[in-house]
Amino acid sequence: MITSIALGRLSNALHFEFMTEFDASIVAIGTAPDKLDVEVLYKQWKAAFLVEEQAMKNVKTSVLTVTIAASKKTRGNLYTGLKSSVSGMKHHYDATYRAAADRIMLVIDQYGNPTKMNYKAETGILRSLISDLETKLSADMAKIGASHWVAPLKQANLEVEKLIGSRTDEELTQSAINMKEAR
Repeated sequence: MITSIALGRLSNALHFEFMTEFDASIVAIGTAPDKLDVEVLYKQWKAAFLVEEQAMKNVKTSVLTVTIAASKKTRGNLYTGLKSSVSGMKHHYDATYRAAADRIMLVIDQYGNPTKMNYKAETGILRSLISDLETKLSADMAKIGASHWVAPLKQANLEVEKLIGSRTDEELTQSAINMKEAR
């Protein structure tokens, strides 16, 4: 049983879900508005709820989402190419190349698989990995001829980060205003 709820503290999605469940419970068999003697209040509330429902429908997927997904795929391909290139060098006939590749793979493996993470987590992990590749591992990267992967990966990571920031800004200015008015 709910004794009190601060509706203003709920996110838009949770507020809408709560109101949807509230509406369903009011119109459920045996508790129709007329049986509860709240018909007038219910009609007023229902009109406001329909405005909120329309506002939720108006929350559109950002046009940047497709661009972000494509950029994320490019970034993931660059990461996979880098990792495959380094991994292949672990089988080099020269022991010094193998040792360099082993040191690089040790660091890459410590970061896990960032391509399986959400956009922001992947961006942060790749930023740290790129920093390691450019500093601590730069000599090993040059030794095995894999340095050329770093700049494109860094650029792709910055692009995804920029696009995510733009989408967040767009969502804050667009849908929040509509929902604020509706709620």
